[in-house]
Amino acid sequence: DESITSVTSVPPDETQNDTPNQAAFTTTRGQAIRSKIVTLSPQADRAGTAQAKALDWIVRGDEMELDASDPDLIQRYVVAVMYYSMGGDSWPFPGWLNGKRDECRFPGVVCNGQGRIHMISLVSSGLTGNIPSEMSRLVDLKTLEFNDNDISGTVPMELGELPHIEDLQLADNDLQG
Repeated sequence: DESITSVTSVPPDETQNDTPNQAAFTTTRGQAIRSKIVTLSPQADRAGTAQAKALDWIVRGDEMELDASDPDLIQRYVVAVMYYSMGGDSWPFPGWLNGKRDECRFPGVVCNGQGRIHMISLVSSGLTGNIPSEMSRLVDLKTLEFNDNDISGTVPMELGELPHIEDLQLADNDLQG
């Protein structure tokens, strides 16, 4: 017995323009994920930010349909934030943020035997924008190669908190700090 649920989208009024589409978060799963993500990444609660887009993708567009207790939720969210923060739509990898694939299979992402991201190599890949501070949540990251792109802004101080980082390559960008 299948039932169909209809969701009606109501345009936000002037007082609600700082929060993402609330219809996406009406399910128990969506509310639990939102609560967990906003705790670590407060920008996820601001419409239009890379963090809000990543949260929306996790809840509505990601076919993996992880729940808030899944140990891969945070790393999947972080790579989605990276995608939206760094001009992912213009990267030379069509469908990079593929909701049908494990994030360990995204181009340029390598995981260890436990499925934790330990390397991201996107050299000369057309990255733009800023490196998001959320990258510091990839606690098993050993290698980050973003050299020869068009990244700007400052290097997030939080990257210095990565406990296992051994190789950080950011040359040939427009970075400061």
